[in-house]
Amino acid sequence: MTTADDIVPVTCASAVLAYAGGTAAAACSDGEIRLRPDGDIVPEGAPNGVLDVGDVVRMLRASVGLEALS
Repeated sequence: MTTADDIVPVTCASAVLAYAGGTAAAACSDGEIRLRPDGDIVPEGAPNGVLDVGDVVRMLRASVGLEALS
């Protein structure tokens, strides 16, 4: 079980914006994702005590409005 922040570096090699008329290059920069123990949100309604990729995917879906967290 994670008891402190886990910091995951996220690198940006390229970015492309897609829109109805095609695509356009975009600027991006490296960053990080900070996972905290209270970010355990999968399985929904019954967290398993582990921060893993499932928690990250669910949080990312919520951040772009594809899923509502309750």
